Amino acid sequence: MFKFLLTIFLIGFILVSLMGFSIIRSFKEFFFGSPKSKNRQRSASQSRQSSTKSSTRPQQSKRKKVIDSSEGEYVDYEEIKE
Repeated sequence: MFKFLLTIFLIGFILVSLMGFSIIRSFKEFFFGSPKSKNRQRSASQSRQSSTKSSTRPQQSKRKKVIDSSEGEYVDYEEIKE
């Protein structure tokens, strides 16, 4: 009986600890900002810089159309009732 109660107590303690860490992390991200958002800002600015560099270069080859021009055209259709 004692081992069972101890096991339940340990599982409960672990769950409460994880919830506490989650709440603390949420408060930290709310007040100090998320490190993920800072990484996104850096990557966005780097991609803007690389896009301006690539736009000044002449395009070496144009991409061919993957989908044929006849694909996706509107076609009149009549419903045939039997």
